[in-house]
Amino acid sequence: MTLQDWGAIGEVVGALAQTCQVRSDALQAMLVQAADSESVGPIIIKLTELGYPEDVDAMNALTEAERGRFRMWQIAQ
Repeated sequence: MTLQDWGAIGEVVGALAQTCQVRSDALQAMLVQAADSESVGPIIIKLTELGYPEDVDAMNALTEAERGRFRMWQIAQ
């Protein structure tokens, strides 16, 4: 393998790393948006009033959208 071949491999690996970083940045931005306190605050209050975290069944009172937003908030933490 020549030095030029190694250089080409390095360029491909660099492009892949850059693509992964862009995806990671996009995911982080989505999580930050989902974790917005205006959206998550009422969910946390609702869960707390229902006995969460001691009573995990309180999660059943959330809508599917609320559960998804709460999970994204947990991930972002």
